[in-house]
Amino acid sequence: MTLAKRIQSCKSLTPVEMIIADYILKNEKQILQMTILEMADSIHVSKSALHRFSKKIGLKGFNDIKVEISKNQVNMEDQW
Repeated sequence: MTLAKRIQSCKSLTPVEMIIADYILKNEKQILQMTILEMADSIHVSKSALHRFSKKIGLKGFNDIKVEISKNQVNMEDQW
């Protein structure tokens, strides 16, 4: 399941989680170069909020978000 589908399938996102989801979907390439602290600072949420969001969408943590983004980019490149 792609990261976007994981996020879309989660129906009970809090307002903070919606901000995180929106940022992830719009800034995938930039996130690959960020640490969890850099991302948290850029969207004004806590590292804990990012970690809870990761768990809520079925991942183990922030690094798994980056792995899923990477997988998605490789799959898109393969389609070209």
